[in-house]
Amino acid sequence: MFLKSIPRVAYHLAALGWALTIFIVSSIPGNELPEVDIVNFDKLVHLGVYALLAFLVYLSFRHQMRYPMLFRLAILSAFLACAFYGGTDEIHQLWIPGRTCDIWDWTSDTLGAALGVLVGWYFERWLGGPSSSQGGSTTSDTSL
Repeated sequence: MFLKSIPRVAYHLAALGWALTIFIVSSIPGNELPEVDIVNFDKLVHLGVYALLAFLVYLSFRHQMRYPMLFRLAILSAFLACAFYGGTDEIHQLWIPGRTCDIWDWTSDTLGAALGVLVGWYFERWLGGPSSSQGGSTTSDTSL
């Protein structure tokens, strides 16, 4: 199907590219960012940004063959990787002028990661993802 026609490296590059974009944007000093007068808008941005990251990381893990366990546990692995990345990104912002390390931002990152892997799981089943012959059984993903 559609997902099988995309080269594997494209999934990896998309996930790495988005992670790099997050790092670059979070390195911009706070006074250079636009002000938005919507309550908790930044939390929605965090949720969306990390949902997309988790979606891309999930697909990347599902379209690699080197690590069968990573393939089989893609939902859990992508979620944990993105939640960890969100935490390290918050810590990284301690050194950026005008930025802070905020537990609620990390909570939004983590909720976004959960949403992203679930969307990835449904998306893959809807469009037809890799089969169990490419590295693992898809049945173990449903038990997570």
